[in-house]
Amino acid sequence: MDVLQVTWQKRNGSAFQNIATYSPNHGLRLIGSFQKKVHFTRITLKDSAITLQNLSFEDESYYRCIFNVFPHGSFTISELTVEYDSHLPTEDLLTAVCSATGKPAPKITWLDDRDLLESPEIRHVQNPNGTVTVANRLTFSASHIRALTCLLDHPQGRKMKAVYLEKEREGRLRLYGDV
Repeated sequence: MDVLQVTWQKRNGSAFQNIATYSPNHGLRLIGSFQKKVHFTRITLKDSAITLQNLSFEDESYYRCIFNVFPHGSFTISELTVEYDSHLPTEDLLTAVCSATGKPAPKITWLDDRDLLESPEIRHVQNPNGTVTVANRLTFSASHIRALTCLLDHPQGRKMKAVYLEKEREGRLRLYGDV
């Protein structure tokens, strides 16, 4: 896989706008008002870093770096999130949902899926910007499992998050996670 271009983007509402690009064929390109705000501190096709300067409140946002590769196009991946909930009034039955958005679609699995009441349910949602949101929903009995780990596999790397179950003094279950 060959990286052809590095693109830096700023989130603008629900879309992203390019603020800077680098490629061997077209060189360094700073776009719009970012010509005076972006400084590349590292500029290679495998390692890119920028410094933002002379910023205003309008520049507060989420920024991302995309490596455009051949033959697959650009790769992006969001943070891995885990949400959980109990099925009241049956407090012993719990649901955990692990999700992420990426291009290409991330693969999300639960590492500890023993003693499950049902198989995990995986949903793929195609987003207008070409990314795919993947959510892996798992329903399980709290009496059989003390910890679950969600694994994200993507060309940009692997990420893991764990969910732990703890019984409180009042007999209620408490779920908490780590990064």
